Amino acid sequence: MTSFEALMEQIDVARRGGGVQLDPPLTADEITTLEEQLGMAVPADLRRLLSVTGGITKKSFRLSFRGDLPFVFEEVAPHGVAVAGDSSGNFWLLELHDESAGPLFFISSDPPVVVIQSPDLAGFIESVLAMADPPPRLDSEVLDIWKHNQYVMTRSAALAGGDETMRRFAEGLTDRFVVVDLRARKEGTGFVWGAAGPRSELRRDGDRLLFATERKGGVLGRLFGR
Repeated sequence: MTSFEALMEQIDVARRGGGVQLDPPLTADEITTLEEQLGMAVPADLRRLLSVTGGITKKSFRLSFRGDLPFVFEEVAPHGVAVAGDSSGNFWLLELHDESAGPLFFISSDPPVVVIQSPDLAGFIESVLAMADPPPRLDSEVLDIWKHNQYVMTRSAALAGGDETMRRFAEGLTDRFVVVDLRARKEGTGFVWGAAGPRSELRRDGDRLLFATERKGGVLGRLFGR
């Protein structure tokens, strides 16, 4: 994991090279407003970043840490803040915890796929700084997950797998759901959030990175009580 000091040095090198622009830092009042908007305290690592800059722009790609992007996806990240978006309707969503910021999700709108892009904010910023031409969309990972949805398991497999936390989560589901375990925060892992159509139901196990989403055909199961 990149230290805050190392990240700031990388940002400063990129800025002095002329390829990166930094927004002004947030004032104490602005951070308080952000916390009121989020309904929680800003974690320490993000607070330190906000004391240096409220956003980073490389070419036409802008990262904003101010909470000013109009995107929420509470089923994926109950305490999440969008830090970037693109012209195709995709967003980068940062999950916030009391002690840290991360993971960072890439939310693809078409196809409807969620992917872990980075286990933490620093790693994502590093990747943006290293790219010649951001944004850093995960197109190949998204298409692969859309075709195969390879990181999900059936509810019956989740019940039988020997993981007590997963078993308890699966007990509260029906067979119209599949389960995905992203607790390892591995980059490139994710799931199809809209397999059953635009009204697909998505659930999360509290703050744990355990998700359940309707499998294809799940809407019919909902209608007929299965």
